[in-house]
Amino acid sequence: MGLAEQIQTMFHEADFTLRTRDGYEIHCRRLQQSEHFSVTFGLNRRSELNNSRFYHVVGGLPADAMHDVLEGTLQYHTKEILKYFILEKKAFSLDELNKRITSFDYGYHNDSNKPAPILRTKLTSDDNSLKQHANEMWCLGLFLPLLVGEFIDEDDDHWTAYCTLLEIVRIVFSPLVSKQQIPYLQVLIQNHHESFKALYPHASIIPKMHYMIHMPRTMLR
Repeated sequence: MGLAEQIQTMFHEADFTLRTRDGYEIHCRRLQQSEHFSVTFGLNRRSELNNSRFYHVVGGLPADAMHDVLEGTLQYHTKEILKYFILEKKAFSLDELNKRITSFDYGYHNDSNKPAPILRTKLTSDDNSLKQHANEMWCLGLFLPLLVGEFIDEDDDHWTAYCTLLEIVRIVFSPLVSKQQIPYLQVLIQNHHESFKALYPHASIIPKMHYMIHMPRTMLR
């Protein structure tokens, strides 16, 4: 099974063989023999950054939570769950949601983070984004339970999976995290990805979701 297939079905870091510096150098040498190995190893060329005595891309590139979560997974899952509740289940309308997004009091500290109204064309588009800025998406995710919670059954599996993601967001962006929370976060991410895959079988696991499985180890380091 190739890495692309593994990413779609494996959601715990222990399921993967992590790249090492020695392995990276071996793969780069193989690339010089054939471009075919670019797909196999997920590399295009040896990074010039490795010429530094004090840096290597293996272990030197931390996870980007803003990019992977706020601009990636949170946008993606929020879009899918809104499509489910608005278009499929018809629990509430897009007009009602936008009315609440516009009129809701997000508090003094969120004046500049207020989410933008969601266009129907964007909700139904084939991409994975709602076109919210990272700060707007964080705010929308944080307050969505207050905006539409009254329309949703507490035991709805789609909502449970989304709340798991919100718990992940809370931990990842916390200014202080205990070591005991790291394995808990790893399991939360695994549970979230498994649930997302089961609830939205038409939706693929995007690379930004895969990167999240490495966040607990990065945070511990």
